[in-house]
Amino acid sequence: MSSARKNILFAGLGLIILNLFVVGMLLLVPAPEEVQAPVAEVEKVQASTVTVPVQATGTVFAAMEAHAAESDEFSFGGEEYPGLGFFVNEIAGQVSTNENYWILYINGTTSPVGVTEAEVAPGDVVEWRFEASIY
Repeated sequence: MSSARKNILFAGLGLIILNLFVVGMLLLVPAPEEVQAPVAEVEKVQASTVTVPVQATGTVFAAMEAHAAESDEFSFGGEEYPGLGFFVNEIAGQVSTNENYWILYINGTTSPVGVTEAEVAPGDVVEWRFEASIY
């Protein structure tokens, strides 16, 4: 074999060895830490209390409907669950979250039943408090 061929052969082997070395080094280099997206700050919700006037004997739901019809500042929304009644999840634009809910209080005590079953009369105090779930 001629010396020129030997030089080409050694150069080729040298390149192969160099490539293997570089690839091996790349495999040993630790992967950069996964970049975490910045966590968006959740707006802190201040505790809110909304009082619903009771004009007539009936359910809390009826009192809320009457108040919504009379007031431009009061509104509510929710969902009807068959067999359970209406679940309020929004009052005056403030929607329940995974951490805070609208909790119904009648005369200062949490209601054991929902708005479609809770009976009230004039003089009763109906409050909705936006707070962490008690259940």
